[in-house]
Amino acid sequence: MKNQMVENKVNGVKEMVWRYMSATRSFQPNTNVSLKMLGALLYLAKTKNLCQASNIDSNDSSILFYMDLSYADTFSSSIRASWEEKGIYNMGICSKLPNDDKLAEIISLYAKDFRKFNAPAELFAFAEKLIGMDLVSEDYLEAYNFAIQQHSTAFGKHFGEFSQPKEMTRLVAALISPSCNTIFNPFAGCLSYATEIAHYTHFDAIEISQDIWELGVFRAALSDRNDFISMTLGDVSNWPSKKYDAIVSTPPLRVRMNMPDSISNRAELSDTVVLRRFESSTSENGELFTYVPLSVLVSYSEKDLRHELTSKGFVDTIIILPAGIMSYTSISMALVVLRKAHTVDMPIRMVNAGSLFTEIGKRRVLDVEAVLSALDDPSKSLKVSVSEIESNQWSWNVNAYRESAERQHPEEYVQKKLETIVENPVLERHFDDSKGNVVKISDLSDSPYDYLKSPSDFPVGDDLKNTVKCSEPVLLLSMVRALKPTFCDASKEKPIFVSRNIAAFRLSDPGIDTGYLCCELSDAHLIPAGAFIPNFTRSSILHMNLYFPPTIEEQKKLFQVRKKEAKLSQAKELGLQEVIDSMKAEYINIIRTRKHDMRPYVRELGSVERIMRHYVSQKEAMEDFTEKMTSLLDKYHIALKKLSELIDIFSEEEKFGKPVAFNVDKFLYDLEINNDEEVSGYTLEYDCDDNALQEYGLPVHKSWSIIHSHRIDWLSYLKEKDADIVPLIVDIAPLDFERMVRNIIENARTHGFTNPKRDDYFIGVYLTVNAERDMFQIDFSNNGTPLPKGMDKSRYGLLGEKAGITGGTGRGGYVVKSIVEHYHGDYDIFMDGERTVVRILLPISKQYGE
Repeated sequence: MKNQMVENKVNGVKEMVWRYMSATRSFQPNTNVSLKMLGALLYLAKTKNLCQASNIDSNDSSILFYMDLSYADTFSSSIRASWEEKGIYNMGICSKLPNDDKLAEIISLYAKDFRKFNAPAELFAFAEKLIGMDLVSEDYLEAYNFAIQQHSTAFGKHFGEFSQPKEMTRLVAALISPSCNTIFNPFAGCLSYATEIAHYTHFDAIEISQDIWELGVFRAALSDRNDFISMTLGDVSNWPSKKYDAIVSTPPLRVRMNMPDSISNRAELSDTVVLRRFESSTSENGELFTYVPLSVLVSYSEKDLRHELTSKGFVDTIIILPAGIMSYTSISMALVVLRKAHTVDMPIRMVNAGSLFTEIGKRRVLDVEAVLSALDDPSKSLKVSVSEIESNQWSWNVNAYRESAERQHPEEYVQKKLETIVENPVLERHFDDSKGNVVKISDLSDSPYDYLKSPSDFPVGDDLKNTVKCSEPVLLLSMVRALKPTFCDASKEKPIFVSRNIAAFRLSDPGIDTGYLCCELSDAHLIPAGAFIPNFTRSSILHMNLYFPPTIEEQKKLFQVRKKEAKLSQAKELGLQEVIDSMKAEYINIIRTRKHDMRPYVRELGSVERIMRHYVSQKEAMEDFTEKMTSLLDKYHIALKKLSELIDIFSEEEKFGKPVAFNVDKFLYDLEINNDEEVSGYTLEYDCDDNALQEYGLPVHKSWSIIHSHRIDWLSYLKEKDADIVPLIVDIAPLDFERMVRNIIENARTHGFTNPKRDDYFIGVYLTVNAERDMFQIDFSNNGTPLPKGMDKSRYGLLGEKAGITGGTGRGGYVVKSIVEHYHGDYDIFMDGERTVVRILLPISKQYGE
C-alpha cells in the first residue's frame, strides 16, 4: 500500500494529466494521438531520458530529437514574438533515449506531434513537473491508465471497445491461477490484462488495429512486466500453434470471422473463437477467461459448443454481469471460466452478479469484491451439475438454475409440468374463410389478471396467411420474449385465427383453475432460445415446472386475492387523487405549453432571417449568394411548415397526436444531417449502439459489421454511418416525438449555450437498448453550462421550476415529461462528467414481437 506522500504525488500527476488531456483536445480532437504523445513523455520520464533544454541549438549527440514547437517554427520573427508573449524563450523538451531502445522509433513518431500544440506553456510546465517528481515505477502506469480512462469516458463507444473497465480486468486477475505462467490474449485492445495480472513469465497478445496496438505498446512499456510481454500487430486468424497455461479474452461482439482451422470451414462468431480453441491451445491444466454476450449462454447456434465443453467437464464458472457496465454498449455480458482441472463430476459455479455494482453518477461500476464474495457464498451462488445442464438443453443461463433454487412453495403444493395438464387442440391449417378475428402477440394479455378474452376482443383481418383456425377454448402463449398467457373461449360459431409464434393448448386437467394457471405461467422462469430475440420452443414450454395448491378451490381463492392485491398496488402507484389534480393543472397550462412548443421554430425562423439579412448586405462580394440564399429559404420553409403542423394539432381536442410506427433512427439521422451549425450555433452528432441492437434482435447498420470486422478507427465509422438507415420503431405520433426532441435541444441552447465567446458547443445523441425494460434509450448530451445544483429528474418535469440564472417556467422539461409518460416511457437528467445528459426511454414497438 502506498504511503500518503506517494499517494499525493500520484494524485498530483493525475491532475497534471487531466490538464494535459484537456489542452491537447484543442488540436487533436477525436483521436488517440494525444494519448501516445503522453505515453512518450511518461516513458521518457520513467527511463530518466526526459529533459528540458535551454539551448535548443545544442550539438550534443546524445539528444536524438526535439519535441519542441518553438525550435521548429521560430525562424519567423512574427512567430518568435508570439512565443515570447507566452513567456517562452528558446526552451525545448528533449529526449536522450538511446537508439537501441525498443521504443525509440515509436517515440520519435509521436514527438513531431508536439509541434502542433497551440498551448506550449502548458506542455512545458507538464514536462518540467514530471521531471521534478520522484515517482516510483508503477505510478507512471497508473497515470497513463488514468488518461486512458478519461479518454474512454470522453469518447464512449468509439474508444471503449478497446479499453474495457478496469474492474472487468481485475475480476479475471483475481480468478486466474498463480500457476498460469504463460498467457495468450487475443483481441488484446490496450493490453489491460497484461498490466493487471500480477504473475506470469510470458504474455503473448494480438491486436489488429495499429492505432490501439500502439497504445498497448506504451501501456506495456510503462508497466514493470514489459520484458515478459510480446504484443503482435495482426489478426487472430493467425492463431498461434503453441499451448498456453491460460487464455484471457474480451472479443468484439458478434462479428463473423474467417478462421482457417474453423470446423466445417464456416465463419465463426468472434464471441466463441477462444471457446472453440480452448482444448487445443492450452496446456494440461489450462484455463480460459472470456467475456461473452448472454446469447452465447442460451442460443441454439452455440448449443453443440456448450454441450461439448460441459460434457467434457471443462466448464468451471459462469458469472452474469450487470447490464451497462461497458462504455460502448448497454447489453449484458457474462464471464465464462473454463479449466481443464475441472472434471465432469464437479459442480459448475454460477452467479448472477447483475445487481453487484455501484453507481458513479449514472455509470455502473462492477463491484469486484462483491462478486468474489458471492462466488464463495452458498446463499448467493449456485452449484449446478452436468446432468442439470443436460436436462435444460445444455443452457448456461444462470437465471434458469437460480429460479429453481430460489422459487419456494409450501410443501403441500403439487408440482406439474405443463404437458401433463394440457393437450393439443384441433387447429385447421386449410380453411375457406377470407377474414376473421386474428390473434397476434401484441393482442395477448399483458396482465395475468386480465387473462380472459373473447374472439370479438381480437381485430378482424383479411390477411389469414400464416395463421391456423381454432374453433374451441384454448390457452394462448407467446413464444417470443414473454409468454403473455391468455385464455380465449373460441367456438365453432366464433373461431379465432392464431398467428405464428403463438402456441395454443387445450386444458385437459379439470383440477386446474385457468386464472391461477395464467398467474403461475407469468411467474415461472422459462429458458429462452435463439441467438438474438429471446424466444421459446414448444418443447421448452411444455416442460415447464409449475406449482399448484392441491385443490381447485384454493387456486381460485388465491387467484382472487392476488388479483385484488395487484389492483390495489396499481392504484397506489398511480396515486389516483394526484392524477386528478394533475389533470386539472395540465388543462390550465395547455395554452402556455403550446406556446412553448412553438418557440424553437420561431427562434429558427429568426436565425434564418438574421443570416439572410447579413447575406443581402454582403451579396456584392459573395460568389455563391444565390445558392446560400436558396438553402436558407429551404430551411425557412421547413421551419414554417413544422410551425403550421403544430398549429393544426393545437386546434384539435387531443393534446397528443395519433401514434404510428415511427422510425427514430431516420429522424435522428436527419436531425444530424440537417443541422446547420451556422444557423443553430452548435454541432450535432448522432450515434447508435449497434451491439445492443443486434443482441436484442433489432436491425443493425451495415457499416457496423464492416467497421467491426476490420477494426478500423472510429473516424471511419462516422464517415460510413450514413450508408444505411434501419427501422428502429416506436409507436408514437411523429410530431410528439419532434416536440420532445426540440424541447430538449431548446433547453440546451437556452440554459447551456450561454457563453457568446464559445464556438465549440456540441449536442450528442446516442441511441441504445435498455433490454431490462424493453425500451429504446436515447441520451441527449451537451457540453454547455452544467446543471444547477439539485436539478434532477423530479425538478426537470415541474412547471415553474427554474434552471439556474437562465431558468424560465420549466415548461420545456414539463413537455418532455408529459410526452414520454403519455407513451409509457421514462426520462432522467444528470451530469455525466462535464456533460449534461437528458435520457429518454420509449417502449420498443410491439411489431418486433410479431
